[in-house]
Amino acid sequence: MGGMYIFDIQNGNSMNMPMLMVSAFAVSKAFINDNHRAFHKSEKRFLSIICTLIAFAASIFVYILVILLDPNMLVEEILTLIKSLPIAVWVIIVFIVALIYYFILGFFYGWVTNKIFAKQISEQM
Repeated sequence: MGGMYIFDIQNGNSMNMPMLMVSAFAVSKAFINDNHRAFHKSEKRFLSIICTLIAFAASIFVYILVILLDPNMLVEEILTLIKSLPIAVWVIIVFIVALIYYFILGFFYGWVTNKIFAKQISEQM
């Protein structure tokens, strides 16, 4: 199960990172426009945690929506996949994915934001 097909387009692993980065870019741009400064460390950590949780919630929502629209499409595949590994392995997988998301978001809210919006930040100060 390398992803799911919606409208004959395979969705899944390849879409998560670009969506995460685009959302981080939009949040950074809005934050700098509203506050006229870069993120503080505590704000960067908080945003990274919240956006990671939102990314997981959005993924779960999409899977539930697809299952509700066509119940026979994924239910058996998902149940087979869930049963194929012990719960401890699933917890480890979720933890590792959450860490990857957290570090990517932290990197984006820190270094990337300062590099991309450096001119805008310096002009607003």
